[in-house]
Amino acid sequence: FREQGTEFLARLNGQYAAAIAEPEADRLTLFRDPRGEKPLFLYYGSSGIGFASEVKSLVALIRGLGLEPELDPE
Repeated sequence: FREQGTEFLARLNGQYAAAIAEPEADRLTLFRDPRGEKPLFLYYGSSGIGFASEVKSLVALIRGLGLEPELDPE
């Protein structure tokens, strides 16, 4: 990633969902396999952001913040 940027994604095979944090650029890049086989669910709210490849993990995170999750189909 440091050498090629997001161009390295073209070389990956299989199912994946991951994130790369770049604190110096104040950037977080989330990505998943091009066929969309591995899901990537996202929470964005006043408490920050969270992401997971399983809904139950993300729901647990959100509830751990004392919030009740809401579904946005988009």
